[in-house]
Amino acid sequence: MVKAVNNGGESAKSNEAKATLAAAPAAPASVSATTGSASGSITVSWSAASGAASYNVYAGTSSDGEGATPKVSGVKTTSATISGLVSGKTYYFQVTAVGASACSKRQIDGS
Repeated sequence: MVKAVNNGGESAKSNEAKATLAAAPAAPASVSATTGSASGSITVSWSAASGAASYNVYAGTSSDGEGATPKVSGVKTTSATISGLVSGKTYYFQVTAVGASACSKRQIDGS
């Protein structure tokens, strides 16, 4: 509702407007990580999540250490290749599904 106010007082209330936010999509399932075809790369794959418009992939070097900023965002398919990684180092990945107005909880890979 909106009201107008000036020195003469306050107006009557306007008509109501309403909006409903969409629920977050389900978290992607079956997350896996495999060595990529290029040196220093890993391909992360997952099953499609209902209601997802895109996906974000988080990466870290410790379990539950993926951080708050996605390594790759806006992925429109069910896999992403992460490059620029150090050979011989272990990496952990999480994936979220992004809907129209909400993001799913993270799904952790089986590393």
